[in-house]
Amino acid sequence: MADYVISGCTTADLTQEYFDKNKVNLIPFHFSISGTEYEEDFGKTISYDVFYKRMRDGEITKTSQVTAGEYIS
Repeated sequence: MADYVISGCTTADLTQEYFDKNKVNLIPFHFSISGTEYEEDFGKTISYDVFYKRMRDGEITKTSQVTAGEYIS
């Protein structure tokens, strides 16, 4: 086991492929649109086009950090 762990989140402006290829642990942030919760997964659950359209259309958006429990696991 290594003495360190490299991690990052999707806001690092890197691709899923980069995280996978370089064995960087992904820590996804959470967001909600009009009360529906999502986990950032590189646009798989909700496409970026849909996400930004909903924002432009005035829907309420919020972000939140991961919990300590999610970070540790």
